[in-house]
Amino acid sequence: LNTVHGLGHFMMELVNDLLDVSTIESGNLTLNKQWIELLPFVEKNIALNQLLANSKQISININPTTRIDKIKWDSNKIEQALNNLISNAVKFSHPKSKVVVTLSQVSQSCVICVQDEGVGIPKEELDKLFKPFSRTSAQSTAGEKIRDWVC
Repeated sequence: LNTVHGLGHFMMELVNDLLDVSTIESGNLTLNKQWIELLPFVEKNIALNQLLANSKQISININPTTRIDKIKWDSNKIEQALNNLISNAVKFSHPKSKVVVTLSQVSQSCVICVQDEGVGIPKEELDKLFKPFSRTSAQSTAGEKIRDWVC
């Protein structure tokens, strides 16, 4: 029930973010930065994606390479980005493979890497990455729905 509640809250935040797209495009986005502990934050996001991973027998492992202090950021915005990375890693990975989330701290910043054993992106389409409303030709490995609106 806690996971479902968390997903409901997360989805509401996504809807709110979509409604605020004009604010984002105008450069007037206000961040709600708070101190959070990174490891529990990432573990929660992994748990939200575990159901789809389980259906494909994909393991999601977390690998904190260093002790990471609390981080001050907008957890809703970072959760949206991290959810996109982890859910895409699962969607585009082959059954019985693995996804590894690595956490590290570099100076005053943290680095979160999501690595999968998926189909990859064709080199000639790499310029489509990180462009609004853009997709590559890569297909999910088990027919999962790909959201066209996800940046």
